[in-house]
This record gives sequence, C-alpha cells and structure tokens, in this order.
Amino acid sequence: MSPKANIHSICTAVAFAGAFGFTAHAAEPYYELPADYSVCSDNSYQRAVDNGVKLGVAAAMPWSGIDPATGKPIGIDVEMHAEVLKHMGITKITYEAGAFNSLIPSMLSKRIDMVVTDIHVTPERMKTIAFSGPVWWYGPAVVVQAGNPKGVKSFADLSKLRVGVLLGTGTDEYLKKVGVAATRYQSYAEEFAAIQQDKVDVVLEYDLLAAEFKKANPDAKVEALSNFAIPDDLLKNGYGYARFGLRKEDCSFRAAFDQSLAEVRASGAMSEILNRNGLSDRNLFVFPLQTN
Repeated sequence: MSPKANIHSICTAVAFAGAFGFTAHAAEPYYELPADYSVCSDNSYQRAVDNGVKLGVAAAMPWSGIDPATGKPIGIDVEMHAEVLKHMGITKITYEAGAFNSLIPSMLSKRIDMVVTDIHVTPERMKTIAFSGPVWWYGPAVVVQAGNPKGVKSFADLSKLRVGVLLGTGTDEYLKKVGVAATRYQSYAEEFAAIQQDKVDVVLEYDLLAAEFKKANPDAKVEALSNFAIPDDLLKNGYGYARFGLRKEDCSFRAAFDQSLAEVRASGAMSEILNRNGLSDRNLFVFPLQTN
C-alpha cells in the first residue's frame, strides 16, 4: 500500500466517542501536512539521548504550565510529551517557561529544543519550523444551559440566539465570517459566568476548557451538547490537530519522535492521559469512521 493510500485508510477509519462527542467530517480526506521523505543524516536524536533535551512550555493551563508550588511542569501536553520521550529513551529533560509567542524564536535560536505547548499548522509556521505528527485534537464545545432550553441543534441555530465567544479565537473568526452576532469576552471565566447568569444562550469554547470548567464546578447548570456537527471550514481553520514544534534541521530527532508518538497513541497510553484530564478517545481523532 502506498503511503498516501495508507494515510487515506487511516483518516477514513476513525470515530468520535465521549461526553463531548461532536460529529466532524470532510467530504474528502483533509491533510494538514505533506509527507516528508527527507533522508536524515544529522545526529540530533543521538545528541538528545546523550545530553537530554530542553522543552519550551507556555503558561497556558490546562495545556501546559509550571506549578508555582513545586516548580514542576504540568498540563496535558507535558504529560503526553513525557510519555513519548520515555519511549524514545530520553531521560534527561529540562523545561523553560515563556510566553507562547516566544517559544518558536527560542527554539530557532536553540535556547530550547522543542515547543511542547501544542501548536497548530499555519502557512507561516510551515516556513520556519517542522511539526510532529498529529498528537491529539480539541475542538469547539457548544455549551448551553442545563437541559438545552433553547433547543440548540446546529450551528445554523446560532443566528437566532445570544452567543458568547472568546475574543480572537477560531470560533470568533468563524462567527464573523458567517454573520452571527456575538458577545465577545476576554476570558473563558467570563463566558461561563455569562451563560450561568442568563446573559447569553450559548457559549462556544474549547471542549477541553468546557470539561475543565465542569470538573471544577460540577453543580453549574450548564452542559456541552453531544453529537454536534462542526462545519468543515471551521474544522480546517483553527481546529486542526494539536502538534509539537521542532527545528527543521533536527531530522533524526523528528523521525524518532514521530515513531514513538505513534507507538504511544497505539498503546493506549495517550487515551489514558486524555481520560485522566476529562476528555475521551474522541480527542484522538478529527475525522469520523466510515462504517459501511
């Protein structure tokens, strides 16, 4: 089977499941990155095994951060990364925290070896850095008041409702594009306060943050709708796979990382990490299973 055919079969053989189980689909298989057939002649992987790696993390919980009490890195991306590096045989790991927009420059200047806080593919980033294989996925949660009193069933319903969204996110840009009026908030805490106070009927937020909020506030009278279809153009613009960033010249390290990443996904270890953080196997994949 050719690499392209194999990728096609994988992309069309995957399903969503879980409490925040939306239905995302694409009419044709959608590939974020082309296959890389580079021949690796560098020693970046052996150097990492011998000397260890320094990983860059942003203060962006629950994705990543540094615990102020212990000084240790925490977050779902940190947990995933540690599992992959363990499989690679890399035991010496240090971390450097910084603003998210400083991580790529720090990696290119070799202050750090890799961007751990997950990063999405964009044309501009592709010019300067390499990306790992797909790590996991998180998408927009459609959060409504408990019991869904407004009967929200699709994105088409949003034009008739009071919508809350975080300023500058992919969903914010999408709502502008399709002409849906929205109240824009500076933080997800403000969004969830607004829907509990009946200032908005629905909030569009990352499913990870919706799960985090519900975990911290189990009595909150809100819920995330399940089996909610995500428009294809929203899926492909801002809600693709979360990946890790690497230097383009570190070819052998990237090849070893991607092999170990695949093994971690296949072993069930990544599923366990997702479930431990309030998510589900749905977050392993973007596109749904074709069952016929």
